[in-house]
Order: sequence, then structure tokens, then C-alpha cells
Amino acid sequence: QQNMPALRAASKGPLRLPLTITQSAQSDRTTLLVSDDYTTAYEIGKDLEKMFGSAEYLTLYSLMANQTPLAFCATPWSSAVQSIPLGYRTNKSGSVTIALDASADMSDAEMVLLYDAVTGMTTNLLLTDYVFETETGTFDARFTITITPKQGATTDCEEVMLPTEGTYKFIENGQLYINHKGVVYTVEGKENSRVRQ
Repeated sequence: QQNMPALRAASKGPLRLPLTITQSAQSDRTTLLVSDDYTTAYEIGKDLEKMFGSAEYLTLYSLMANQTPLAFCATPWSSAVQSIPLGYRTNKSGSVTIALDASADMSDAEMVLLYDAVTGMTTNLLLTDYVFETETGTFDARFTITITPKQGATTDCEEVMLPTEGTYKFIENGQLYINHKGVVYTVEGKENSRVRQ
């Protein structure tokens, strides 16, 4: 315990940003997961590479620094505040819509700005969908998403230095951890030797 490092205790889950692209009867989704528990590197179990079928259907994806297309992109708040690139593929020209799923909990977000590098337009997806015209093809990083957190929103994990003496508790990922020097008993009055300290 004398050498116990600081722990990162997240008070809530990540911000989930499900984005949908629609063209006629075709649609696709990519999801951004924002939390400082994540890094900008590819993390197995958090990021998920986008799989493309043999047919060139409408597809929306986020891009990592190494240009890997992702269906799920787990990223820290620092990246979301700066911007996250988005690309898409389509097999036909015409009108296309990008929208934020209405069921998403955006209580920590002041704005979700979609910037179109081709038209120069910026749209707040919290207020309206974005409709644009496209040709057929693959368009890597035509768009960027920037999330502005609300004032006072919990956008970070608290850095906690735990004491080496005394009793304390903290919650991490829904689990309650208690440090207590002493004997812990079950409700039946038996000594419990499996308590994590």
C-alpha cells in the first residue's frame, strides 16, 4: 500500500454519439465513445474496425490517426474537443443525410458540430440533421465532428491519491471498493476473508 499509485475513478459511463448516414433506402451507423478512460490508440474491446462488404453500399465511419476506418471509435475528450474525422462511401450520387440518433443522451454536450470540408458548412447536430449532395465514391475525412462539453459537465476521470491508512471507499465501473483494516463479517456473522482491500 505504501507504493499504491493514483487510481482513475470514473463517475459515469462514456458519452455515446451514434451517427447515422441515410441515402434513399440505404443507411449505416458509426458510434463515437468519449471518455478519458480511452486513448487515441486502437484498443481491443473498445474500438471496432469497420467491415466493408463486397458491394459498395452506403457506409459511414470514423477515422483513427493511422486512417483505420472504425465502426466504434473510443476516444478521450481531448480528441473530441479538437475534432474527429469522418468518412463515407456511396455507390450512387444524390442527397444524403447525416443525423445524431434522437435516443442518444447528450446531457453533457453543449454542441455537436459537424464540419463539411467540401461545402465549408458547420451544423450543430443537436439542433438539426445535415443534408448534402454527393457523387459516388469514397470520401475519407470529408467531415469532422467536434463536441463542446457543457459548463460543469463531467468530462474527465478524477485523479485520486488513496491514503495508505484509515478507511475509504470509491466507486469504479459500478463496483464499490472499500479499504478497511479490521475484520469483515458476513450477515451470518462469519468472518469474510475474500474482501478486497
